[in-house]
Amino acid sequence: MFSLRAAGNNAAELQQIFLSVGRWSEVNDVLHLFTFGLNLWALTELFAGPKGTKIENTSKLNVVG
Repeated sequence: MFSLRAAGNNAAELQQIFLSVGRWSEVNDVLHLFTFGLNLWALTELFAGPKGTKIENTSKLNVVG
């Protein structure tokens, strides 16, 4: 990986290391936003309840027994 100690006082090499780290930080930020969006979507699906099921009013059912 990147070694700042090995770069020493070489300004060009240090600049290249920092630019590379900056690019990977941007990728990391985008992935975090994508994951956050998926978490929000999952929570809305979870709290939306079951779909396609019809809930009947059970108070009007005749119980034999």
